[in-house]
Amino acid sequence: MRATGITVIGFAALLAAGAAPAAGRWSGFIAATTDYVYRGVSQTHGHPALQGDLHYEAAGGTYLGTWVSNVHPADGTDSTLEFDLYLGHSWLLSDDWRARLTAVHYEYLDTPWQGPKDYDELVGSVTLRDRLTASVAWAPNTWRYSVADGPARRAATSYEMTGRQPVGRGWYLSGGAGYYDLSSFGEGGYWFWNAGLGFGRSHYQVDLSYFGLDAPDWAFLYNGAESADWALTVTWKF
Repeated sequence: MRATGITVIGFAALLAAGAAPAAGRWSGFIAATTDYVYRGVSQTHGHPALQGDLHYEAAGGTYLGTWVSNVHPADGTDSTLEFDLYLGHSWLLSDDWRARLTAVHYEYLDTPWQGPKDYDELVGSVTLRDRLTASVAWAPNTWRYSVADGPARRAATSYEMTGRQPVGRGWYLSGGAGYYDLSSFGEGGYWFWNAGLGFGRSHYQVDLSYFGLDAPDWAFLYNGAESADWALTVTWKF
């Protein structure tokens, strides 16, 4: 799971449920979070992040956009920017079901650490009543989890399930779990999960979430990266 990040979980809340708009529209958000969390691992070394998104959704269900955040994923390195570009399509299968397919390119601008930085991911998801989302994300050229010397790009797959349940007067419960398959790196993979409480009204949303991992000492915590605990995120959508 990702704190306001551009994973399929974020798309479920970012793009409106129901039929595609009768005409194309621009929308997005600005968010501040105490920790930028990506699949259970802190991308800011436990420090705050300022994030933003801008996307366009066409009448037929195609959307494209960009997402940006400051990052500080490794110990002993300077902060830099993560800049994501994404393109996808959404299908309304029935009154209850929606499917999405999204291609994402992850770019790290002016990175101070060694090795390749950018990579790509293809994400497929199905959502039930805008409350339960299952997704599979496949990256052919992931780099960050290699324990070998020098640059290395290998395939990785993430499986995720998340849910969101309104409890009245703008409050809701959220949670999810996933498995990140990193077997091509020789480390097998790891489970990650989160649970939280949120409140939303009009264009504003506040989320408090707890994150967990099953093996915080594995090599995927590269260069002193940290597993995440709590994150408080405030979002303004437009």
